Amino acid sequence: MAEPYAVPATILVGATESNEVELNGTVPVGIYVPAGAEGVTLTFKASADEGGTKVPVVDIANVAYSVTIGATASYVSIAGAVFKGVHYLTVVAAQQAGSDLNLILSCRPGNEA
Repeated sequence: MAEPYAVPATILVGATESNEVELNGTVPVGIYVPAGAEGVTLTFKASADEGGTKVPVVDIANVAYSVTIGATASYVSIAGAVFKGVHYLTVVAAQQAGSDLNLILSCRPGNEA
């Protein structure tokens, strides 16, 4: 089993969406959240092409996949299977960040998640 690797996804102050992250055949299985994240719900958008049209990531019931993060530093486990096949990913906060929100996605090869 390969080691997971870290992929930064930053939501800049005043914004609600992170930079676009290329997954390269991997899937995120967790998110490292810094202290002071102010507690917010995160959703995700996917695109087949770099800079392409982003669409919501939904589960099998066609409901937007989301996770809620707290204000304390933590590691939040997420359902990697939801992201299988996603080429480019953007993390979306339900509210604007009061300061840069520097998230780290923990990713594993898609055939292991």
